[in-house]
Amino acid sequence: MDPKEKFREILREGALRFSAEELTLSIERPANPEHGDYASNIALQLSKRLRRNPRQIAEEIAKASAPALAATGLFEPLTVAGAGFLNIRVKPEAKL
Repeated sequence: MDPKEKFREILREGALRFSAEELTLSIERPANPEHGDYASNIALQLSKRLRRNPRQIAEEIAKASAPALAATGLFEPLTVAGAGFLNIRVKPEAKL
């Protein structure tokens, strides 16, 4: 499985802790490469449904997803940016 799809799968699992409803989980390449290789706004989507702070949701998803992301050996630690974006970098050795 390629890193983008693995990231999507793991984030979906983390997001299911907040909502059993179907989520549109988009994974994009940030416009600014300094923000990582991939980014998701899933916490912002969930915040509308749950009426909660998106950054707090993002931090909870990041914490819940950390063990699964680390187990893949593909990624640097997930970071939370701005209002609640989840950003991640693929390890250089995983890009080969």
